[in-house]
Amino acid sequence: MIIVEPSRWPVIIVANYRTKSTALLNSIGHMYKVKKYGEPGAPHLPDRKKKFLNHFYSGDKNYVVKTMADQLKNLHELMTLLQSDCFKIKLTRKDILEQIVSHYISSMTKTWVQHIPTRDSYTVGIDYELINKSINYILYNNKELENIKIQFDIITTFEELGDNIPCTRIYKTTRPKNYNLIKKIIERVYEQR
Repeated sequence: MIIVEPSRWPVIIVANYRTKSTALLNSIGHMYKVKKYGEPGAPHLPDRKKKFLNHFYSGDKNYVVKTMADQLKNLHELMTLLQSDCFKIKLTRKDILEQIVSHYISSMTKTWVQHIPTRDSYTVGIDYELINKSINYILYNNKELENIKIQFDIITTFEELGDNIPCTRIYKTTRPKNYNLIKKIIERVYEQR
């Protein structure tokens, strides 16, 4: 397990989807008692953008922000921050197939973060169009992350963060009953590309 101890502020986490970026954001925010902003560059989250921009232009550097690589281009201030002397974290995932499966299940269930541990039993349907979208999202963001030519303070992965990220109440998403079937189908589609 990697321990993240920022040496300067603000902190920016640049990640791909399904990499525990929300857990890392919450952990840093809670441990250091700073404001946290999740994905202010996401087009469907205008309130987060507004709050982040207010803080960004206030001059106060005590905050942590996380963004997905594909959201950097949506908000000039995120790129400005990334090019500054802030503390930079790059977060990816080694097991791309598991990442795609996780993205697909979250897309189907509309559950991106699980705050309550649950053992509820459920199944997820098979939607080939959405499977291809999930594959494209993950591969595109990996490419975007690779294209960032900036020195990061920490480059880490979902796997290196481990399951016990301190000071966060986010739980591993409960897998559907048909998880193995979903994974086999996604693996087959992925390998045929």
